[in-house]
Amino acid sequence: MLAVPERLMVGRDVDDPPGLQLDDPHVSRVHAMLWREQGGALHSIEDAGSTGGTFVNGRPARAAVLTLNSVVRLGATVLVYDAGDPMEVVRATADRVASHSVPVLLQGDTGTGKELLARRIHQRSGRPGTLVAVNCAALPRELIEAELFGHVQGAFSGAARCREGAFRSAHNGTLLLDEIGELALDAQSKLLRALESQSIRPLGTDHEHPTNVRLIAASNVDLRDAVRRGRFRADLFMRLNGVTLNLPALRERRADISNLVRDLGIEQHTYVEPTPDALEALLLHEWPGNVRELRQLVTRFVSTYAGQQLDLGHLIEFGSDAARVIAERAQRPASQQRISSHRIRRFREPLPGTPDDLRTLLAKNEGNMTRVAEELGISRQHLYRVMTQLGVSAKVARQKPR
Repeated sequence: MLAVPERLMVGRDVDDPPGLQLDDPHVSRVHAMLWREQGGALHSIEDAGSTGGTFVNGRPARAAVLTLNSVVRLGATVLVYDAGDPMEVVRATADRVASHSVPVLLQGDTGTGKELLARRIHQRSGRPGTLVAVNCAALPRELIEAELFGHVQGAFSGAARCREGAFRSAHNGTLLLDEIGELALDAQSKLLRALESQSIRPLGTDHEHPTNVRLIAASNVDLRDAVRRGRFRADLFMRLNGVTLNLPALRERRADISNLVRDLGIEQHTYVEPTPDALEALLLHEWPGNVRELRQLVTRFVSTYAGQQLDLGHLIEFGSDAARVIAERAQRPASQQRISSHRIRRFREPLPGTPDDLRTLLAKNEGNMTRVAEELGISRQHLYRVMTQLGVSAKVARQKPR
């Protein structure tokens, strides 16, 4: 995230503070200047005669006004201009309400991570039961009632055995009803009755079963608008709308993308490190599929190119238009081409394969982090990130080889 005061210089050799000093050999000593626009709502950036140029949202810029989520490229450094991570507020609210029984409504585009947030709420709720997730959009209309409330053997054609149903499976736990806006109106009325009576009646029986569930509903459509259009019951909406959390699209929180790439790689036991060009392309992509789309990209890369560094070539192969734009932009004067080529070679140098390899390298250099970073062809900041990922303590850097 790029947080900017009234006015500051950005470069490799500026006072810090008030300047923004970047540990990047491809950034000029004084690379650019930032200042607050009249009125104070936005900032502007102006290139200060740098060697490599300044790029805003993928385009070369001598001067430009920055808007929220603008992507700024200086040398091998990629910055995002924003007002903070909007997911921080969402996660903080989710954590505050987790231990209460109030219903939660999660709204956001497809793939924004609504189920992940529901699991976070359940894990922090202290409820002894499990979380049961039901995708309402995937259920045939004639099976919705049986899926939610269960049925006894022979209740309908094909009911060869009893089924407990989602409400009873989630007893003392959490029930997530995903894409609840897709429920038919008759199913909505039966769901409302179950919520108000805190009991359900399985198909094929007159016996009521009490339920104790924490309800979380999720929707990729605006339920308030659906109520106005007559597609969703107003009384059910009021019942669900205890606390509403709106999840921002990934394009609205670009500063989170590099951390998500790292975390998604770690989920698959791999450290995924994009080159600066690839990171810029990832930040400039619109992500219509949101986190789900990013997860698919990381999974495809890990399964196909394990052990390699994620670069523009991979993203172009995966169909990224932003990567093609950056690749075309690389056709610059010869001096800048040499700088770009040198940077990419350095970032492609292999990292130590194991924690022991890195410990050996640290001990050999007697804890001189600058020499270790230079030997690996990465920045000191990158070295510290690698140490964290490999679980190598900084204390190792102070130990001399025996």
